[in-house]
Amino acid sequence: MTRATALNGAGGCQCIVDDSQIHQPNDKLFKAAFSDAVNAAAFLKEHLPEDVAAVVDWESLQLESSSFVDPEMASSESDLLFKARFGEEEGLVYVLFEHQSTEDPRMAFRILRYMVRIWEREVAQAVDAPLRPVLPVVLAQGAKAWRVSERFQDLFEFGATQWGALRRYVPDFVFQLIQLAELPYDKIRGTPFGILTMRALKAEPLGELLREIVWDEELFVRVPVELVERLLRYIYNADIDTHDFRARLRLIRNNSLKTNTMTLADRLKQEGREEGRGEGLSRGRVVAMQQMLAGALAVRFQNVPVGLVEALDAVQSPERLQALLPVAVKCESIEEFARHL
Repeated sequence: MTRATALNGAGGCQCIVDDSQIHQPNDKLFKAAFSDAVNAAAFLKEHLPEDVAAVVDWESLQLESSSFVDPEMASSESDLLFKARFGEEEGLVYVLFEHQSTEDPRMAFRILRYMVRIWEREVAQAVDAPLRPVLPVVLAQGAKAWRVSERFQDLFEFGATQWGALRRYVPDFVFQLIQLAELPYDKIRGTPFGILTMRALKAEPLGELLREIVWDEELFVRVPVELVERLLRYIYNADIDTHDFRARLRLIRNNSLKTNTMTLADRLKQEGREEGRGEGLSRGRVVAMQQMLAGALAVRFQNVPVGLVEALDAVQSPERLQALLPVAVKCESIEEFARHL
């Protein structure tokens, strides 16, 4: 299990973020950096509007271990919830990291759902306590800037006559949209690891992970080795040429950093080979079981429809194929077997 340790705020509270269930490399890198409230605070206070940033006591920022995203969106977004002092009162900062390939014109509606879930949790934990305000932030990774409204009421189309009377009945709020596509590399602010993370996340959809500004040695040497490894894993596993990646490493001028990164690159290469061998064995098992099922059906029913064979080929789970074996032996007809696919 891989865990990210975050030292949160002035209180020194440690939060352990388990990323073993996170499968997207974008989300792993984002959470590795921003689960640390120091990194999150340094970035957010620089990229939120000045009047908003001035309200938040950034030294009080503390991570709360919860997620509110829809299950069907888990492959394209992740989130972090923090508590902090808003002046004299306590509030919440909700950061949704969004890396879907297309913009969502109803992002404000999705954010509202997540905010309601946060408040539902508040009510469940303390029925009579006042709700804490939520500062909603969307961090978008895409290669192109979105052209979506950040105001919830813009999702409605009332005529001028009706709108004046009905506006007070429609919820109204805005979310803060921070788009990496609109942030120049050298304008990204924060801690060294936060800046490197955001530069890498900006560069990946643009195909610019090997640009020199992403490999800022002045920042790299100020980042702990284990966090450098996270960055290199993200870059190495992206869609870049392995030879180009190693050529980039050879350009590193700092000898210690160069040695460490080359050593890590060798380890990543070996891990890739071992993973490839494992995938090859698994694929061989799947093909053998698919052939066994098709053969059993052919023996029992002679003619096996091409469509059924194609449907079998689409089943890639060894466990599911194993469960189909007794069905192939006992079923009364091809149609009965097909119903179990």
